[in-house]
Amino acid sequence: MLKTTDVGDSWDRLPYNMIDVLRALVMFDDERGIIGANLGRFYRTTDNWNSFTTVILSGFGHAACPSFVDDQLGWAASESGRIARTTDGGATWTLQTSGTTNAFVALHFANDQLGFAAATGSLLLRTADGGTTWTPVPAPISASMRAIHFFDAQNGIAVGLGGEIIRTSDPGLTWTAQPSPTTNSLLGLFARDNLLIAVP
Repeated sequence: MLKTTDVGDSWDRLPYNMIDVLRALVMFDDERGIIGANLGRFYRTTDNWNSFTTVILSGFGHAACPSFVDDQLGWAASESGRIARTTDGGATWTLQTSGTTNAFVALHFANDQLGFAAATGSLLLRTADGGTTWTPVPAPISASMRAIHFFDAQNGIAVGLGGEIIRTSDPGLTWTAQPSPTTNSLLGLFARDNLLIAVP
């Protein structure tokens, strides 16, 4: 794990090796954060990774996709088709029923109720009750989405393999394909206000 204190001009390797492969990092502020790792392991810090504790969610699989709406309420999806919810910043997790065994590759919650999960096999799931139930959403795509972002509870965008881009303006009930300038796979999204950057 690498850490920078000068906005990325230099990086230092932290003096410990974590047990499992790290998959995704979420920082709540300068001190508190959580990492999802292989085999259902989550690493948590309250001192900017000077120290950490671990939580293991048995049977969860590789924790690839965390999504938090604040520093307490969040979800994580795994490459084993599982979704889990936390209400205490990742100290404990409760499994939810996703209805699939496909590997999840993207997860995004617009608020504490509305969320979306994309999985391999061109599967897009939607929840409107905080993840208690997940239902497939018909989407005009032929490839898997790899990143999802909602600007608010109504308007969202997703990008995926083959350069596909889809948008919604009705809380994700229907999606419309958008023209794309590339056929390269789009694997990530950075969003700030009206600025969007898709990463191939």
